Amino acid sequence: MTKLRFRKHNTEGLDEFLYGIHLNRLDISNKLLTEIGEFIIESGCKRIGFEYMSNRALGISKTDKCVISTKLLDLPIEYLVYVILHEVSHQYQYTKHGKDIALDVYLDNLNIDKAAQKLLTIEQIADRLAILKLNKLLKNNNISVNPVKSRYLGITDLTQIKNHIIKIRSEVNDLGLKRIEEINDHILKTINKETLVH
Repeated sequence: MTKLRFRKHNTEGLDEFLYGIHLNRLDISNKLLTEIGEFIIESGCKRIGFEYMSNRALGISKTDKCVISTKLLDLPIEYLVYVILHEVSHQYQYTKHGKDIALDVYLDNLNIDKAAQKLLTIEQIADRLAILKLNKLLKNNNISVNPVKSRYLGITDLTQIKNHIIKIRSEVNDLGLKRIEEINDHILKTINKETLVH
């Protein structure tokens, strides 16, 4: 792989992350990797990397790091790029609205209906940006695939989101967590713990 060149940036792990994609996915050009890298840099993402995760999650966007599941490397190109773009889209949200954008969702500051709607809205906004960017990248790189459907834009039943929030709120209260960094770390540990159990 020719060394990818980016303007000066502060995203730790970016070169290793993109090189990991390059090593595992010969169908992804340097041009596409560069465009993905630029999107990551522009988001303000502090760190990005691959980790093995359970089937429950393909990625998580913490305030200090985007964690992408190694399982994505085996999926079709459009899903690999889509999940990366979705998780990085949350970094744009942190940059625009602050790192605590979802804190009140997990701290009982909102009733469960408002919390579920707020979390869904956060996911839908990230999804819109990810789908728009995905379509642009695929077009720019002459990649023809079936369209990727949003995971969140068609959701009307909030039961699953409410159950997730109730579970996390209970754990947050039991552990006495107050900061979003602690809550995000706990969510990631929970996902990784499920990996070890299954």
